[in-house]
Amino acid sequence: MKEILKLDHIQKYYGSEGGITKAIRDISFTVEEGEFLGIMGASGSGKTTLLNCISTIDTVSAGHIYLDGEDVTEIRPKALARFRREKLGFVFQDFNLLDTLTIGENIALVLSINHTPPAEVEPCVEEMARRLNIQDILHKYPYQVSGGQRQRCACARALIHGPRLLLADEPTGALDSHSAQMLLNTFEGIHTGLGATILMVTHDADYPEQTAEGVGYGIRLRTLQVNSARANNFVLQAAMLYDGVVLMVICLTVLSLQQLLDAGQYRYRFSVLHRLGVEESRIRRLVLGQLGFWFGLPVGAAVLVGAGAAGCFIAALRTEIEAYIGFGPLAVQLGITAAILAALLGCYFISTWVLFRRAIDA
Repeated sequence: MKEILKLDHIQKYYGSEGGITKAIRDISFTVEEGEFLGIMGASGSGKTTLLNCISTIDTVSAGHIYLDGEDVTEIRPKALARFRREKLGFVFQDFNLLDTLTIGENIALVLSINHTPPAEVEPCVEEMARRLNIQDILHKYPYQVSGGQRQRCACARALIHGPRLLLADEPTGALDSHSAQMLLNTFEGIHTGLGATILMVTHDADYPEQTAEGVGYGIRLRTLQVNSARANNFVLQAAMLYDGVVLMVICLTVLSLQQLLDAGQYRYRFSVLHRLGVEESRIRRLVLGQLGFWFGLPVGAAVLVGAGAAGCFIAALRTEIEAYIGFGPLAVQLGITAAILAALLGCYFISTWVLFRRAIDA
């Protein structure tokens, strides 16, 4: 599928030095054409700030946002209004309908702003109202209809001009549970029937990841919501994994030290080879081969077991890793750990080889 939206390490800070609030901390994700993506987080976690940055209502402190390959953060201020008008649709929590206009006029407002020919406005409004089942209230005013009907009117207004991306900021927040469920069903219909690309933020923990109709909702968390208990639990499990791998390698390699106790026996064997005229260089290769077997077997087993444990760990905690650390930083940490272990084992191998040579030569 074609990628519509891409966020590349965006950050948003408020305040000045000594009192900085980090509303958005290094968020990256993509939205593909026709995708319905839900972002869930507690109140105050930065959801609306994220949406405002995507919609160019607010600016980012760092990073880039791309819509259809265009860097939104580089658009000139004078061109931002046109960009929002043509590329984006908005559904707000508090509807933002004009009480002095009828439902039909509120929907048609966007077309008028975009200079749509008057002859095309009414058919477009009627068609969109029919799709959202509000064709019977087009001549009523917002205060004469229910909250759910007002929100569907807001959806119709957001979709009437065919935006590339529909942004919904907690659209169910001002509705009762019944109206909220009806609105979610409306969004499902918009997504499946119109093929709209939707990005919705919500704090509702009951927001479904998979509906009965098979519509998938990706809930992606990075720094939107910080859950200390889960984060600490994840860090604890990661530390236990690393410690387990290190201890396993140490325990298995320590077994090879037992071979040094048999140095006398090997000294006799190598002395016989020496007397038989075997070159010193070949004897050294034999020593290295013997040590390689002693070390290679336990270290190889440790690497296989450690890789299997790491794979199971990553698969089981995929969501937590993506939310709190990210796979890139995790790969870096695993690489650093592997490099340190390799260096330690290398030093240990060399020292053991030197001691074994001395024991043989003694």
